[in-house]
Amino acid sequence: MRRLTVVLGVPVDEVTQAEALDRIEEFVARGGRVHQVATVNSDFLARALVDPELLHILRHVDLATADGMPLVWASRVLGGSIPERVTGADLVPALAERFAASGRSLFLLGARPEVARAAAKRLCQRFPGLRISGVYSPPMADLESMDHATILRRVNAVRPDALLVAFGSPKQEKWIYRHRHSLEVPVAIGIGASLDFIAGSARRAPVWMQHAGAEWLWRLGNEPRRLWRRYAGDFRHLAPGLMRYWLLTRQTRSPRPPEEGADEIRAIGPRAIRVAGRFGADQRGAFEALALRTLAGEASEPMQSAGATSPPGRPGHVYVDLTACTYIDSAGLGCLASLAHEARARGYEFRVYPGSPAIRRLLGLGGLDQHLGTADDVEGVG
Repeated sequence: MRRLTVVLGVPVDEVTQAEALDRIEEFVARGGRVHQVATVNSDFLARALVDPELLHILRHVDLATADGMPLVWASRVLGGSIPERVTGADLVPALAERFAASGRSLFLLGARPEVARAAAKRLCQRFPGLRISGVYSPPMADLESMDHATILRRVNAVRPDALLVAFGSPKQEKWIYRHRHSLEVPVAIGIGASLDFIAGSARRAPVWMQHAGAEWLWRLGNEPRRLWRRYAGDFRHLAPGLMRYWLLTRQTRSPRPPEEGADEIRAIGPRAIRVAGRFGADQRGAFEALALRTLAGEASEPMQSAGATSPPGRPGHVYVDLTACTYIDSAGLGCLASLAHEARARGYEFRVYPGSPAIRRLLGLGGLDQHLGTADDVEGVG
């Protein structure tokens, strides 16, 4: 199962750069349908709050990395544990290095023609043996006016192992998602301005500023007229949202300390899990183990004294009962998002019974309740 943290309703994978690269290579080896990868930064979150299409896409990508230290810090404040930032600008050369060693190929799509060509040349010089199967910069146009047929024909003709899309966000994420059934590649990654950095047409902040989470300040200093409105808008949307999220997380805390042994995660029926007490990072391991057994049909313990509000689940459904949950944070929400992703990939419906008003409000922030699917009572499951 994916290990996720939910920040403002958006699930983000808790991975290091090496782990993200391993996952991408797994997607390539697996083949089949296209696997979409997004590098999520603060601007993504702000846009997703007002763009339902982007929010939907970010909830359904196969890998979402934290592109920036502010997102890493926010996850930790809210109970998650994203280990490090994994930016597109760092991911692309690291992926090129791995592909050069394995003989796999990249297709560079987007950016200005001279930038894309220069980036391809530099990558090949830096990583001998790297195969660039194609470079194409479509004419500048909005998403609806692009010549999609030509782009798809060029990409599918050479069938690269990974497609790097540099259209800028959210255009690149929407383009990949809209063409996920037509692309004949195992992996497609939105990389933003990464080709500009590789080509040398744009400069990144010094390393110390990157690690200090101040890269945005460097970019603002270099492009103040273009970026100050965007950053101001991001702050205006994100700051109140993060504060509400933090406060709601604290409101789910039990008014009195739970009794010893009250924290419990157990099966209550066929593909049904009951969470009692706290639900955060400390409970993640137990939840993941039981979730995998549940999906495999190996955790069908009969109901015990769970009461009428803890249904045993129904055929074709995976169900999580939070009626006895006294605290949930971003790590607990990430567990729910991960199980929902796995269950639906296996053809099951997924439902959560929230229980307390505070947990309902927390799930409602950012529309996570609609994404997960909630049930109000036993009859609502099914």
